[in-house]
Amino acid sequence: MCSSLYALLACCFAISSHTLGRESYPVYSSLTAHEWGTFTSIAGRVGQAVEWSPLTGSTDLPAFVEHFRNPGFKRGLRGTVRMETPVIYLYDSREETVSVKVAFSKGVITEWYPRASRVEPAANIFDGTLYQLHPDGRIAWDSVTLSPILREEFTRENPDNHYYAARMTPSTPLRVKTPAGEQQ
Repeated sequence: MCSSLYALLACCFAISSHTLGRESYPVYSSLTAHEWGTFTSIAGRVGQAVEWSPLTGSTDLPAFVEHFRNPGFKRGLRGTVRMETPVIYLYDSREETVSVKVAFSKGVITEWYPRASRVEPAANIFDGTLYQLHPDGRIAWDSVTLSPILREEFTRENPDNHYYAARMTPSTPLRVKTPAGEQQ
């Protein structure tokens, strides 16, 4: 009886250690993500964060940029920190399809490109303030294909617009299939 129990335990240990060993191998990818942007805040006389609201909305964003609710929505938002022009560059030496998810704690993501699979919060933010309880701002792209051999075909409306220079990098070209068509 005792030897049968030891044999059963040894068998269970062998199966579990074999399973654990298989799951513990690292997965290697040549993908590198480089995120950058700026945070703007206003400080009061003694250094405290001061609530503020931008006087106007961005008027120089390219027309292809997507907006939360509508282009004028963020003009009514008040907060103590504003994340501006966040950009993610992806670098990969091989073609790969990835998912990308971004969150802004106690904030709202108001502009993006390409078209996202999901944008939250889905509930309406009524009073323009970010101090009220609401879910964090989140955005996701479920299927982003990075392809080093993709020929870039970037939309250019106004060649003098400074936002276009940020797109001319050695990052890996990407494409996202959307209901409105493919975007790069």
